[in-house]
Amino acid sequence: MARLKKVDRAISALLTSPSVADAASKSGVSLRTLFRWLRDDDFRQELREVRQQAFDSALSRASYASNEAVDVLLKAMRGESITRIQLWAARGILDVAETVREDDVLSRLERLERAVRERKERNE
Repeated sequence: MARLKKVDRAISALLTSPSVADAASKSGVSLRTLFRWLRDDDFRQELREVRQQAFDSALSRASYASNEAVDVLLKAMRGESITRIQLWAARGILDVAETVREDDVLSRLERLERAVRERKERNE
């Protein structure tokens, strides 16, 4: 059980640290141990999954904020006063939201391609 807590702390630290050495220090795991874990397939898979969850959460927030970004652009379009920072931020959020949409489409396409491949393999 103690190892699982250390693994969780190490993964969390890896997501928020600028270096592996810093992550080791933050998590209370030796640098040598952390590098050993990073060579372990199961650890790397868990790290990828947690990193993906964190990224998905951030993208969801950007998607949610896209409504406010459109409001800023509409104000600008109507000639209402907005700051350059608001305009810059609105454009950035909409760019991220577009990326979210593209990622979703690509993910769905990959699943469809995988299903077609699996179906072909079963029929051969």
